[in-house]
Amino acid sequence: MDIARRQNPALLAAERGVQASLLQYRNSFNGLMPHVSLSNSYSNSDTLSSLGHYTNADNWQAGANASLDIFNAQDYASMSTTKAQEMQAKANLAQVSAQVRFTLAEAFIKLIYNEQRVTVDRQIEDIQKTNAQMVSLEYKSGQESKGDMMTSQAQYLQAQVTVSNDRLNIRAAKMELNNQLGQDQFSDIEVTGTLDYSKLPLPDFPSLVAQTPQVAVAEAAVVLSKAGLETSEVSLWPDFSATASRFYNGNTELPHNPHWSWGASLSLPIFGSGPTAAYYQISAAKESLAQAKENLRASQDSTRSLLEQDWTSLNEDADLVAANRDLFAAAQQRYTESTIRYNAGIMPFETWILSVSDLINFKQGYLGSELSAALAEVQWDNALGKGLGE
Repeated sequence: MDIARRQNPALLAAERGVQASLLQYRNSFNGLMPHVSLSNSYSNSDTLSSLGHYTNADNWQAGANASLDIFNAQDYASMSTTKAQEMQAKANLAQVSAQVRFTLAEAFIKLIYNEQRVTVDRQIEDIQKTNAQMVSLEYKSGQESKGDMMTSQAQYLQAQVTVSNDRLNIRAAKMELNNQLGQDQFSDIEVTGTLDYSKLPLPDFPSLVAQTPQVAVAEAAVVLSKAGLETSEVSLWPDFSATASRFYNGNTELPHNPHWSWGASLSLPIFGSGPTAAYYQISAAKESLAQAKENLRASQDSTRSLLEQDWTSLNEDADLVAANRDLFAAAQQRYTESTIRYNAGIMPFETWILSVSDLINFKQGYLGSELSAALAEVQWDNALGKGLGE
């Protein structure tokens, strides 16, 4: 988890997005601050006198100017918009974190499964090897047909090929785990663990829905649409600002002749960008807000449905593991009994080989059902929106 938190590019990109939106929000407060500037200028000019002579004069000016938007609706609308964008970025980060956790856990579980599959398939290889040797001895003693002997040899070869393919699958699983960790170079990762899962009681689905990142993203879109509506109403409000300046001029670098000025301004656009344009902007913003609210409702409904499905799948798969465990235990017992009867000559090859196939199928099926249950639990955590570290 720590490696993925430091190196996964999707997660790092989402974190950068949150940081950028936070800085944009802080920057929006600058609109409420006074604007102050200092100036210093110099000019030189020649003036023609009435006597026909040119007089050269230096002119220096130094001063300060200050202005303040006492009320500007656009400044407040910008703050609302950037705050909503920050909320949206945080919701997106939570969603990305949950997806990274899901893909990372999925890759880890599949690697564990493939390593356990090697152990199972090697056991099957040993069984098929023993069976092939046993049937070969029966054939040599005239107690078994050549076709049955060839069948057992082919099944042993098939088991060897399966074990060989398992090694390739482990390499592919390790590559996928490297990818999810954000490793640019392949690393021969060694993992330990088991395929864990557990049944869950019936949860309070409505409260879970409200906590999921996908619903948070939709809620942030509603807040952003409200900020858009606020922005569209800016033209309905007047702008009120004040300015003041103080400066000195003279013919020296540090002039001594003082001057000052101040003023206030009140403006309200009437045409163009005024109320006539605001009507359509506000109408469009209201429609966008209504759309965002419907999208939120759709997100809540789909999330509730997804949670119901994933909860059901997890409990079904957990029950299936218990059933497959019993079937595997029964197949082991039946294989042991069938092998004794086959060696005693009271069971034909065709019947005995069925017990061998059942043993192999139920052994692999039991492990496969554990994989399905473990993946179902990871999918349930992803539906809840659990992020890295949760």
